[in-house]
Amino acid sequence: EGAPTESAMCRFSGTWHAIKVEGRDDFLKSMSLPWILRTIAATMPPPDMLFFIHDDTFLHSHTVMFGKVVDEQYKEGGSSSKSRFGVTTTLTYHWEGDSLTYTLTKSGSPEEETKSRRWIEPDGTTMVAETHFRKTAAVPWVILRRTYVRVSAEQKSGAALCGLE
Repeated sequence: EGAPTESAMCRFSGTWHAIKVEGRDDFLKSMSLPWILRTIAATMPPPDMLFFIHDDTFLHSHTVMFGKVVDEQYKEGGSSSKSRFGVTTTLTYHWEGDSLTYTLTKSGSPEEETKSRRWIEPDGTTMVAETHFRKTAAVPWVILRRTYVRVSAEQKSGAALCGLE
């Protein structure tokens, strides 16, 4: 664990397109989502993801979800919290070697756990994201696995760092 290498961040940089989703229905069922929401989710492909190294030297991503751009900053040990309906959700990022991980915990009710790991395969053009979820510690983890391919190596910033200038 620790700060990522420049090489690790550069391997993530670019635009990624989902080509395969495994375990989505079981994952959504484990979250107790109603059938209609699971059915709608099944028709929606995962959004493309743009990863880039910002001028602050941290890896960032932009994803458009439901018409809104979601910007995430993957700073070692960085976290963010949001509170809604009396439940505080905290997301914490860590690098484990060349893998980007996060944990998401909820305080209040319900006591849910989520952890995720994202890595680039040795071919350099395939990214895999595995997310594990469980409602309580008494039930087994359910796994959602998404496979992406790199569609471009463009950079919004940090191009010199990755040797792309």
